[in-house]
Amino acid sequence: MNGRIGVVLVNYRGWRDTLDCIRSLQAVQYEQGLDVIVVDNGSNDESCERIRTAFPNAHLLEMGRNLGFAGGCNVGMRAARERGNEFIWLLNNDTIVDPQAACALVDAARTHPDASFYGTIISFASMPERIWFARGTFDRRTGAISNIDYNRPVSELEGHPDAVNTDWISGCSILIRCSTLDDIGFMNEDFFLYKEEVEWQLRRPHSAWIVPRSLVRHKGGQSTGGGTEDPLVRVFMSRNFLKLARRYAGKYLPLWLGRWVVFYVVGPALKGHLRLAWAGLAGISAQRSPGASIVERWQRDRIK
Repeated sequence: MNGRIGVVLVNYRGWRDTLDCIRSLQAVQYEQGLDVIVVDNGSNDESCERIRTAFPNAHLLEMGRNLGFAGGCNVGMRAARERGNEFIWLLNNDTIVDPQAACALVDAARTHPDASFYGTIISFASMPERIWFARGTFDRRTGAISNIDYNRPVSELEGHPDAVNTDWISGCSILIRCSTLDDIGFMNEDFFLYKEEVEWQLRRPHSAWIVPRSLVRHKGGQSTGGGTEDPLVRVFMSRNFLKLARRYAGKYLPLWLGRWVVFYVVGPALKGHLRLAWAGLAGISAQRSPGASIVERWQRDRIK
């Protein structure tokens, strides 16, 4: 066990954020070393040139097309494993990493070897004292996926001495062992964006831990242009909730579908957010569309 971490960043027209993230990784205090792998998802800007010039030692993989978060992560994870790393750390490119984050994650992995996923406390970059994500819950009866610590003070969890079990971890920051891929496989690339990390973790339930001593700050929403109120995000959220339902709802499918109707269609419509309700409905037909084509179509509509 060499302890070396392959850090995977997926870049899509976000070189400024990617450079900031790599700068923060250079300050990380981790004796075994970080192997930074950047997967560029077909950015049609100056991303690759900027990244290569600023950090020539980073391993840059140019895909030439948009593989989505899941596809980009899978490419990076394969590279990390081939390069002989013991661990893989998936990081959103719009994150800033605390210098002690890597050590805390690996310590937790050594302390809890039977677990598969290890995550950080993620705060808002603009409000580092407030939590963006820490622990998540998942209800198999309804498909409800919740972020239970959203906007709580970081101090409420930061001082916890050990890792804390959670139903799922945000894909913004996940550490796994390379060997774990042999057991659970890679992310499902059909999801493209959003909920792919939840599906990944549902393959081995009750094996995710949050490490309170590991901190990351997140800018948020940079690759799609917005948060949950963005129609493009809603299309993928709706689409991928239905994909999860097909795989995991089982006898509870009516409850899952009821939640989908309320959350993605009726709820936004009653609040007057008709474009969001329409985006939720579009998630039905979007199940048959490749993720990249959905992004392209909705970005064209946004420009219009």
